[in-house]
Amino acid sequence: MKARAQGHIVDLVPVHRGMFWLKHWLVDIGNLTVEFFAGDRRDDDIMLLTVEGSFSITCPRYPDVEEVPSSWKRLVGTYEVRTRLKSAYSDASVLDHAEIRIDDNVLRLPQLKAALWPITATEILLVGGIFDGETMAYDAQTGNMVWQNVIYKPSGGPARDLVSP
Repeated sequence: MKARAQGHIVDLVPVHRGMFWLKHWLVDIGNLTVEFFAGDRRDDDIMLLTVEGSFSITCPRYPDVEEVPSSWKRLVGTYEVRTRLKSAYSDASVLDHAEIRIDDNVLRLPQLKAALWPITATEILLVGGIFDGETMAYDAQTGNMVWQNVIYKPSGGPARDLVSP
């Protein structure tokens, strides 16, 4: 089996049932292992990525979506990344720009290296990566999304509802 890690196609070398060591023939990618856990009706499928034997990232399987909900399409676009609170370190109102897009029926925010999963009309779950399990608050009136210390504000255009009318 193969995987993509740190921009390289790597081999998955079996260690024991469900656990693999990531190896590249030329590049030292460090001590990375990946372990797969298949859930049942109560539990989700997850992948556990362990770095150097001590730091683990839990990566749940993104739900299979046959058809992208129209409510997701309203989230697609460019956003200004703004601070929630004034900072003593910077007086910039716009810190960065981010783009939300849909790739292979997955709602993505590449800047965070995470997938997005709208779970309610006002909450969006971050799936995968180091922020896995955190939520963004969505405001249908403004189209803004709030996460940690930043606000993702749509760049132009009308406010978008997350839930279809």
